[in-house]
Amino acid sequence: MSKACFTPAQVTLHWISAAVILWALGSGFLLAAVELQAGVAAWISAFNVSLTALLAPLFAVRILLAWRHRHQRVHAHGVMGALARHAHRGLYVVTVLVLATGILMMDRDIRIFGLLQLPAPVTDPYLLQLYHTIHRYACVVLAMMVFLHIGAVVMHHWRRTPVLQRMWY
Repeated sequence: MSKACFTPAQVTLHWISAAVILWALGSGFLLAAVELQAGVAAWISAFNVSLTALLAPLFAVRILLAWRHRHQRVHAHGVMGALARHAHRGLYVVTVLVLATGILMMDRDIRIFGLLQLPAPVTDPYLLQLYHTIHRYACVVLAMMVFLHIGAVVMHHWRRTPVLQRMWY
């Protein structure tokens, strides 16, 4: 694999996205699996809504930058290169699906850290349930893809292929 050229903005947005996605997935699965005190669960839920609502436009910028600078990326050729390209595109698609359905499934106004309030985008109970169901399954798929992504980075590191260096300044 050749060294990819990522801009400082792309690197920054990658790590912001990674941190928010890891937090939101981890805390979301925790909320689904463990019965927490109501106040704690409400805080985590509200924090996740705020955090991911802020990530949504940043992720759109990330996609725009990835598309704009696509000619600067050089991937491995052949099957492995194609796999890497499709895996990254899949991560983007599933992340957009998770973010979009996370917003669309909101049955109340979306409060962003108490500073901004947006009206619930959908009021139809059937659609709310549909978006909630899609969101849950998409989160599972995203978690698996993130796990594979991290595993691929670790594998490359063990093989002394410096892919992680591409995401540092």
